[in-house]
Parts: sequence; structure tokens; C-alpha cells
Amino acid sequence: MVLGKGGDKITKKKLLTMFIILNLMMTCVNGIYATSEHQDTANLGEQSLENGTSYTTINESANLTNIENDTENIQEKEILNDTEQIQNDTANLKNDSTKNIQEEPKAAGGEVKTANVNNISISQIKEAATRVKSFIETNNRLPFYIQINNLQVKISDFLLLMTESVLQINQGKTTPITLKDVNAPKDPSGSIKSGTLTKANYIDAAKRISQFIKSNGAAPNYATTPLGKMSYESIVYMYSKILNFQNSNNRLPNTVSMDSRMKISPPIVPPPEETPEIAPNFTDVRGIWIKAEDLGIINLNELKNASITDIFIKANMISTPTYQGVLTNALNMFKDSGIRIHAWVTCFKDANGSWIDPANTTQRSTLLNFISDITKNYSIDGIHLDYVRYSGVGDNAANKHSNGTETITSFVKNVYNTVKSIKPKVAVSAAVMPECSQNAYYYGQDYRALAPYLDFLVPMIYKGNYGKNSTWIGTTTKWIVEHSGGKPVITGLQTYRSDQDTTKLTANELNQDVKSAIDNGASGFALFRYGILDPDFLNPPSFTLSEIKDAGNRVKSYIETNKRLPNFVTIGTKQVLMPEFLKLMLNSVLQLNNGVSTPVMLEYILNPQESKGSFKTGTITIAEYLKIAQTMESFIKSSGIAPNYSTSTLGNIQFEQLIYMYSKILNFHKDNNRLPNTVSMDSSIKISPPENEQPSTFTVEQIKKAAANVKSYIETNEVLPNYVSVGNVQVKISDFLNLLVESLLQINMGVNTPVTLKNVTAPGEFTSDFKNGNIMAAEYLDIAQRIKSFIISDAGAPAYATTSLGKISYEDLVYMYSKILSFYNTNNRLPNYVSMTSSTYVPVPVPAELQKYLQVTKNCQSNDPRIISLVTSITQDANNTYDKGVKIFNWVRDNLTYSFYYNTKYGAVNTYMNKDGNCVDHSHLLIAMARAVGIPAKYMHGTCNFTSGNVYGHVWAQLWVDGKWYDADAISSRNTFGVINNWNKDTVVMKGNYAELPF
Repeated sequence: MVLGKGGDKITKKKLLTMFIILNLMMTCVNGIYATSEHQDTANLGEQSLENGTSYTTINESANLTNIENDTENIQEKEILNDTEQIQNDTANLKNDSTKNIQEEPKAAGGEVKTANVNNISISQIKEAATRVKSFIETNNRLPFYIQINNLQVKISDFLLLMTESVLQINQGKTTPITLKDVNAPKDPSGSIKSGTLTKANYIDAAKRISQFIKSNGAAPNYATTPLGKMSYESIVYMYSKILNFQNSNNRLPNTVSMDSRMKISPPIVPPPEETPEIAPNFTDVRGIWIKAEDLGIINLNELKNASITDIFIKANMISTPTYQGVLTNALNMFKDSGIRIHAWVTCFKDANGSWIDPANTTQRSTLLNFISDITKNYSIDGIHLDYVRYSGVGDNAANKHSNGTETITSFVKNVYNTVKSIKPKVAVSAAVMPECSQNAYYYGQDYRALAPYLDFLVPMIYKGNYGKNSTWIGTTTKWIVEHSGGKPVITGLQTYRSDQDTTKLTANELNQDVKSAIDNGASGFALFRYGILDPDFLNPPSFTLSEIKDAGNRVKSYIETNKRLPNFVTIGTKQVLMPEFLKLMLNSVLQLNNGVSTPVMLEYILNPQESKGSFKTGTITIAEYLKIAQTMESFIKSSGIAPNYSTSTLGNIQFEQLIYMYSKILNFHKDNNRLPNTVSMDSSIKISPPENEQPSTFTVEQIKKAAANVKSYIETNEVLPNYVSVGNVQVKISDFLNLLVESLLQINMGVNTPVTLKNVTAPGEFTSDFKNGNIMAAEYLDIAQRIKSFIISDAGAPAYATTSLGKISYEDLVYMYSKILSFYNTNNRLPNYVSMTSSTYVPVPVPAELQKYLQVTKNCQSNDPRIISLVTSITQDANNTYDKGVKIFNWVRDNLTYSFYYNTKYGAVNTYMNKDGNCVDHSHLLIAMARAVGIPAKYMHGTCNFTSGNVYGHVWAQLWVDGKWYDADAISSRNTFGVINNWNKDTVVMKGNYAELPF
């Protein structure tokens, strides 16, 4: 029985009448109408978790900021709500691919090619919706069509596919949907207020939109919703968001947000001309060669952040891993990344390294079949030919063969015609030798003859192999550009010294090589190769404003003491040269003025060619030094060179004085937390350039004295220093280990040659497991030789060395060789042995960039007396930092119970008092305890596949102990410090990591 108002009975007849009336009323309210009203909107309301927005969701009608903040009432121990599971719609906006979304589909007569009857799966529609969402958010307009398989689907057609998909998913169905020809609306219009629509709202709208389209053969101008009249463009965006959420979470969202400020323009109608499918124009190429076996170590985000545009992946015919698996894995890895993939094919050299005659018809036929198979069956962007030449030596030089150059040209022509007949858009390129006018004579590679059959040329201008410098790279590039028939030239650059010395070039030197190539007409560069590349080139370090201000203080003091610029300033572990530091200071001053605190990325900047200038004593106002900073920043950005001087009201201020001026400004801000109103400049103060712009060598005398200082520092502080002064130069400890072993080996041989400073990367992990004992002179000299060889091959210090006592860690190696050279400094001879005690523990100092992970926050009250007392009692018997981490983790895991609720409820202190909490509050307490004893700790946030089979949002901790981050997830008794067993680390989708959790 249904009761009405007052509890009176309602008959079935009355109930039916009421239902019909109500249905008619709702149709009037929610029907689809066409009006002339149009309201543009902008997508400004969505903020990511990283920006500090805290979301809490209780039920389906909650006022959420976006779809991803939706929740479900799931009764499971190891979960969070969807606020923690899924980040904001726009958090990774720029990384989303718009591949296969075309703004200008071309067909004869101006008609878009669509099929009248085609069945498209729900999965395909969801995947396409993700691309449409990304395109709209990137371009603020609709695409003209979306590519699904081989179909170009108009967006008006796609709207029907989306609404039908939403309705099917809601009913638990997965039947493929037939593509229909739907006309675009004639007059899209609408106006909505910002807010959220419930699942019931958008399901109802989907029913009405689908019915309208089927009845009218056209998409509606707008749809009436509780938020107002939603325009056609906004409707497309809304359902693309809904299906994107479903694609990621395997369920429909409870709500979807709409922002009245988001402007979505109609699609750009393409011109009627038919445009043939061709390979793209290769300009501004940033490429890199990748060996097949190195594919597994690729960091995709690193390549994307470095704006890499093209990769040349080794495609082996016979050698393992063979091309089938390599190309399949590469295409999957780089899917939708925007990075083009070229199959790197070795032509006239076999798997054993033996040369094959380029005129060998069997080899030519085999290669053409191989290239044809790759082009047909793999969605690559290019075929890249390597060793498409004679060796150039002895009888295998092109000039020793009749028609040698024609043989090479004809083969490249055959490859080009084969590839283009299969897929015209696939590019053909070749790695060519760099010997300019002699290239055809020795190798059979005539640039101008090859150019018609190549989309671009890649001359291997490897300066190290030819004993040349960056200038040679420029002049060689220029010659080849002028003799390549107008085709793009992508300069190939060696990333290490030479084939005889694989020491990595520094990022600075490699950037100089790149600049030399680009300045001389190259359309880009290709790096040989991934795996032997200074990581700073792909991922330049960034420094906080605090770090830069601190460095400015040290530069100011150095200048005032020495009346000259330092060679460099050390920030963290990086040695930053003065032109680079000027750029950092300019960016910092401008950011401080604008209230921006974003870390500033280190950029390679050349010294000015001739520092000059003359000015009078006086003051420069804040308005003027800000204007000077902006002008210089623009100059440096366009030229890559620091200015000789900058004009001002006082005159021309030269480079050295500019360094001093901005170091003074930043030093003032460091002390006063504001920019100064004026900065004084004294023309009587003369500042000289650095005495040695590139300090590169040290005497054994300087090194052994520095070793004594390092030994003393370690024994006093039980920690490695960040750097050591050798002479007047600050040397980071990993570089110093190389100086130690090099000088020791020289001392043993009676040689006194200065030792060259090398850039040596510190190891990422530290392993030590040895017993107490002595290491005799013969053994520590052998270890030194092995360390030297390791550094030469890897450009990094070893994590440990194997010895007769066991594995001695990097930290203890620094200490051991410091002891040896300290002995030599005192006794003028090497010791017969060195004593090593396994209890000697040398923790790694906390870098400046990790200090934020030691701070007190609202819910991480690491300075609370109760937290301090607890952790002190727990860790009082710990032998080292690692032991402290284990004890803290075990206490939280073993003494807290788990309760289900959303986000933060207690914070660290109340979680400790209650001995209970969810994963967020478990993490608050664990991190507060770690920070209380000086262990950096951060919050990790991701979507995890639990062993229960469920996928949930989750928060856990990471602790930084002796140079390594250890996972610490204390909600499960199955986990230990550094080891997670209750969910799969390999499949986690990371959403972020934080010094302070924003929810």
C-alpha cells in the first residue's frame, strides 16, 4: 500500500493518474529543446589533489568537484574512497594523447568517409571517449571526427555511440553498437550553472538524447538538465568524461561535474580538398637510439618530460631479442605518448659483426622482405637504416667496387619505394657517415644522391671518435645540410667520450654539441645512445627558491672575499657554473616578485663571449632590476648565452657585476623574506672572472689533504659530508671517491700527475655486509683498480665492492680510502693494511631537497611530546637509521587496529591515542614518528590491486634511509619494512606523493 499525504489510502486509479501527470511534467522540464541562447564556458574549477583541495564524499548527491571524486560504499578493510583512488580530470592533461583525433579529415568532394552500418564495441567507444576528452581539454573545442579502427566517426555520430554505451553499461549490457549517420545540430546553444549531475540525471538525459537523435536524425542543440540548458558541445564533453571514468574504474560514476566557465568551441570544418597521406615533416627532432636489450630500462616519463620526439629502436632479424617482441613491446610502451617509433635496421653487417657486400642480391632481398614485414605488420612511424654502406677500409671501401656509390643509392631507393608502396606515412631515414666530400668515395653514401629516397638524413657526427670538438660538429653539420638536397638533417651525437672511452659526456657538454648542430642548420639531433647518457640531460635537476637563495648568499660572500667570481656554486650535489646560476637567479627573482614558488630547472647556458661594461655608482630600483631580469631572461632563452652586459640607468653593467647584483638581491630576500626596494652598485668594486672557468685537475697533495679532512669529518659526525673542498673547489663525494682511487693508484706506481675531476654519479642503493678485519695493501689496490674501471664504464660509483671481508658499501669505501690517503699524508707512505670495522656506520646525509619531508604539518605532528616520547623509547636500542625505520614500522603495524572511513579522521597524535585508524591515519602516525627522529618520510597515493582481487585507492608511507626510499605500509600484518605483500606493486597506478597529505 502506498500512502499519500496525511496517510490516506491512494487507489490504483488515482496513482496511475498521478503518474501520467508527473511524467508529462517531467517531460516538459527535462525535454530537449532548441533555442538561440548560447553560453560559452571555461574549465577553471577543477583542482588536483596536489593543489591542496580536500574532497570528502558521503553519497551520490554529494557536491563533488569532478567525476573522479566519486565514491562507493564498499565495506572492505584495505580501501579509501574514490577521492583517494582517482585524481582530478585535468591533473595529467598535457600527457594525454590525442592520437587518431583529426581536426581535418580529408576526402574527395569534402565529404567525411563514414560507414552506414558498422558495429563498434563498448570498449572501443570508451577508449575513443578518453581521447575525445583529452582533445577537448587540450584544445577547448570539439574535434571534427574521432578515429575508431579504420573509421572516421563524426562527433555527432559519436555522441549517439556514447549515450547508447552509457545506457547499456547502466543495464549491464555489452552489445556492440551500430554506427549511424547523425547530423550535427544547426544551432548549438545553452547556458548552465556550475555544479554536479547525479547518475540518475545523466542517465535520464542519455535516454532523451538518444531518442531525439533517432527521431530527428540529428544531435540536439542542447539538453535541459537540473543545471540548465546544456549545449551540444558540453553534452559531448560530459559523456566523454563519464565514459573515461568508466574506462578507468570499470563502473559509472555517481556524479559528474560541469563548470559553467569551460569554453568548448565547435569543431573546425575541414577544407574540401583531398590530402594524400604522407610522412610528417621532420623538424625540431629530439631523437635517441635505443638498443633492443635496453628497452626494459626505459623511463617513458623521463623521455616525455625531455620532449623526446623520436626513438630509433633496434630491430634484430636473428639476434635476440628479435624484432617481433621488441617492436610489440615498444609500440605498447609508447602508445599515445606522442613519440614516434622508428625501426632501426642493420643492413650490411651480420650478427657477428662481419661486413656483407652491399651488392649481395640475397642480402638485399632478405632485407627488403624484412623491412616489408615490419612496415605491414607494425604501426611504426619510420624505417631507419644503419650500416647502409661499405666499411670504408681496405678492399671494402666503396671506391674499390665498380659502381659502389650507385649500389648503395639503389638499395636505399628500393627500400624507399617498398615502404611508401605499403604505408606512405612511414618515414625512411639513414644513419650516414660524416666525412662530407669523401663520404661517397669511401662509404658509397652520397648525401645528395640519397636525399630523394630519404625523409631525413642522420649523419653520425661523433666528435670523440674523430678527436674533434663541438665546433667541428657545427661545421660538419653545415656542410652536410648544404649538400642534402633540402632534406632535413638530424645530427647524430655521441653521448660519451669515444668508442675507446665510454665515460659519459656531461649534460653541459652535450648541450653545447646540440647547440652547435642546431646553430648550423640541423633540423634536430639524435643521441647515441640510451644507457650511456648523463641523466641530467634528459632530466635536468630543479632547485627550490630556498636552495637558490642559499647559493646566492654563498656566491655573494665569495665575491666580496675574493673580488672574483667562483668557478661554480654547489647546489645540492650539482656544480652550477656562473652563467647557469645567473639564469637560476633571474627566474627566482621574477618568481618571488609574482608570488610563485615553483622549483627552477637548471638550464645549460654558455659564458658570454666578452664581458664588458661601465657604470657609475648608485642604486637601482626594484622596478628596474625586475625589468633587467625579464630582459636578460628573454635574451638567454633565445640565445642560450649569458649577456656581456645589461643596460641600466647607471650604465652598462657587465656580466660579473650582474652575478653580484642578483646574489645581493636574493641574499636580502633570504634574510628579510621580501625583495629589496633598491640595490646599490659600487663602480669601485672590481670583480674578475673565475681564475679557472673549468677546474679539471688536482694534485695528489691536494687530494690527500682533502682525504684527511673527510676522514676526520666522518669520525666526528658519523655521516658523509655533502662535498669536500679540494684546493679551492667544492667536490661532491662521489667525484671524490674517483679522485681517491686514481691518486692512490698513481702513488703506488710512483707517478705524480694531476688527477682529472670527473662527474661521477652516486649509487642509488647501498649494500654492506662485511666482518671486522684488515684489508692488505695488495687487496685495497686491486679494489681501487676495480672501482676505477667501474666508474669509467658506468660513470657512477659502485654501490659496494666485494672483498675478502665481504661486501663493503659505497660509504665505507669512501671512508676506507680516506683513511689510506690520510695515513699517506701523515707518513708519506701507503699503509700495509687498513682496518675495517663492520660496526662503523656511515649514514647518508639528508639532501636539501628532502628537507620538506622532515617538516611538521597539521596531521603529522612530529614535534608533539607524546610522539617524541613514543619514538624515542622505541628506537633507543637501534644500531643505525635502518634499524630505527624497522622498529617504527613494526610498532605501528603491530599496535594499531584498522577501521574503515574516508580521508583523515584523527591525524598522528589521535591515531596514537586511539590505537586505531584507516590507512591514511596509519600513515600520518608512521610518518610523524619517522620525522621525529630525523628520517625523511613522505605519503604515497595510488590505486592498488589487492590480493583480495579488489582494486582500491590507497595511501602508504615511504621512508628515506641512507639514500634509498623504503615502502612502509603498516595496515597489514603480512607486510614488513620495505616489503609489501597485500597488494601488487607492479600494477599500482600512482596518483601522487606528498610531503603533506591534502585530504
